[in-house]
Amino acid sequence: MNEWREHTKLRLETSRTWLDALKHAWEERDPLAAANLFSVDAVYRETPFEEPMRGREAILKYWEPVPKTQDREVPPRHPRSLEG
Repeated sequence: MNEWREHTKLRLETSRTWLDALKHAWEERDPLAAANLFSVDAVYRETPFEEPMRGREAILKYWEPVPKTQDREVPPRHPRSLEG
């Protein structure tokens, strides 16, 4: 059981680090930094109701206008499911 908890803790820390990097990319209005957080063959869904974006280039294309049109301040959010 202890090994499972350590593994879960590591995954939570990794997720928080990734989310913090995405937050930083947003605040700096840096779509390339945001896209580079994804693997070259990543599949990204903004919502479950839209077709997914496939590949880092598609994700970059999506992200390019996003930070330019949004507020710089992003409240620090970490999914509760990662903590529970």
